[in-house]
Amino acid sequence: MIVTVTINVTVIIVTVVINELDGLSRSIQSPRYSHPEQGIIVQAESRLAVEFLEAEFEARNHRLCALTQAGTELDTITYRSEEAQMIVCYSTSHSSGYRH
Repeated sequence: MIVTVTINVTVIIVTVVINELDGLSRSIQSPRYSHPEQGIIVQAESRLAVEFLEAEFEARNHRLCALTQAGTELDTITYRSEEAQMIVCYSTSHSSGYRH
């Protein structure tokens, strides 16, 4: 007899982690690596992680959630920093042309 168990979990990823992965995916230069190969491996693996997360968020995976340091839940990781979130919120809420 085969028993299937389903566990419903949501993976929460703090935007700081996503930003760190993004930074690691762009640079192999770091004094913390004793061998250049380490930097290349870290860059490649972090790039894969960022690409995976971007694809899953774009597909609206309901088991994945990004959380800012302020505790705001994001349904996209296109805008990863608190400042970018504030700019996007401001520009969309003030798109009527009203200024104060």
